[in-house]
Formats: sequence, C-alpha cells, structure tokens
Amino acid sequence: RVELTGADPEHLRAVLAALERAGCSIQTGPEEIVLTSGGGLHAVPPVVTEPYPGFPTDVQAIFMAALAGGRGETLFRENIFQSRYGHVSQLRAMGADIRVEGRVAVVYGVPRLHGAQVRATDLRGGAALAVAALGAEGRSELTGVHHIDRGYQSLEGDLRRLGAEIRRI
Repeated sequence: RVELTGADPEHLRAVLAALERAGCSIQTGPEEIVLTSGGGLHAVPPVVTEPYPGFPTDVQAIFMAALAGGRGETLFRENIFQSRYGHVSQLRAMGADIRVEGRVAVVYGVPRLHGAQVRATDLRGGAALAVAALGAEGRSELTGVHHIDRGYQSLEGDLRRLGAEIRRI
C-alpha cells in the first residue's frame, strides 16, 4: 500500500489506468492517490507513449521493469523518442524476456527476475533498474546512479521509506 499526497490524480490518469489494468487497486481524492497491490502484476493492453494526457514516455521504462517480473505479454510502443529502450539490455541481465524492434518492445513476463550487477545509462532507465532490482530475487548492484540523481532527489531514501532494503555504497 502506497499513499501519495500533494499529487493531482488527473495529471496521472493514463498511468493510474495502466496500473489498474495491471492488477493494482487505485483510490484517489483531491491531491491524493492510494495504490494497493496484493500480488504480482499482469500484462496490460498495448502501452503507447503519447503527449499529455496520454501515457508519458518518462514512465515507460519504469512500467516495463515492473511488468518484466509479472505475468503475460505486454507490447510497448514508444512514439515520443526514437531510442528510449537503452535499459532493456540491463533488464535482460536480470532475467527479463524483452524483445525490441525499432519503436516496439514486447515484454514477456517471467516468474521472477534475479539479482545482477547492472549499469544505469540514463535517468529513466536507471530508475527502472532500481525498480527491477527491488522485485528481483537476490542482491543487485546498480552503478551509474549519477544519472538517477539528476532527476530524483534521494530515490533510495524514498524507496527505503516504502520498505525497500536499499543502500548507497
């Protein structure tokens, strides 16, 4: 269960709808979002990045990482940037089954990702690797965290407050 305050749910409507389709329960109020999940995620209809109010390209990598350890097959189509799948090879190192052709990536969920030594090469992909590592079995080491630091203030602190076992070394 995660509570987010100070956020306008209308600004995240496309992301919240995708999370609901993946198996999460979402309740919203004025400037509040409560997400509850009782188990693993499952595949969703195609995820197509679009300008606001569509599904944001900035969430694509993180959502892909979350679905990599889920059930079923999800197609992603990146319509905003030409080369936005730089994180895929690192997710594969963790056991993810993802195939990319041009702007399309297909995630075939696996029962469990495994820990690995991976490297962030950009901001969003780095956050995706952190998410994947938290859902993986075993220990992961993520390098290149300076990319993550550019856009997330104390990501490891936020994740720790949500119950993650994570530390910066």
